[in-house]
Amino acid sequence: MRRGTIAMLVVVGVIVLAGLFVFGSFRSTQNQLVSKQEAVHKAWSDVDADLQRRADLIPNLVETVKGFTKEESTVFGDIANARAGMLNAQGPAGKIDASNKMDSALGRLHRKPPQGFTAGIQQAAPGVQHVRAPVPQQHLGEHAGLPHGRSVFPCQ
Repeated sequence: MRRGTIAMLVVVGVIVLAGLFVFGSFRSTQNQLVSKQEAVHKAWSDVDADLQRRADLIPNLVETVKGFTKEESTVFGDIANARAGMLNAQGPAGKIDASNKMDSALGRLHRKPPQGFTAGIQQAAPGVQHVRAPVPQQHLGEHAGLPHGRSVFPCQ
């Protein structure tokens, strides 16, 4: 073989090796980006699950509080009526009767909350902390090293 042919084969071999290296680097980078994209999707699905759990807790909490506020509104209405009766009372007997009605209404205000309310709050209590809690730090910290830009990759 001639020297020129050997040199040509060496150059072609180097070019082929460089091409394989560039192609391998491209594929490796593409795989890393896809892996990171999947990690971001997983983290967002975890956040979404936490937000859904929060949303599911709110109706139960609202219904429990509605029950208590319904009873409270009755008590406060009775207190307002008793107060109006005290202001409009005529004579000692009327004032004593109005005062007794006020004592009765205020006594209902100071009694314990209804049994269902306490049970409802205790049942909702483990989840209530999630209603106002921020997104767990584990979701924020898992991907601190990832770029915060577009999450769409051209190669899918």
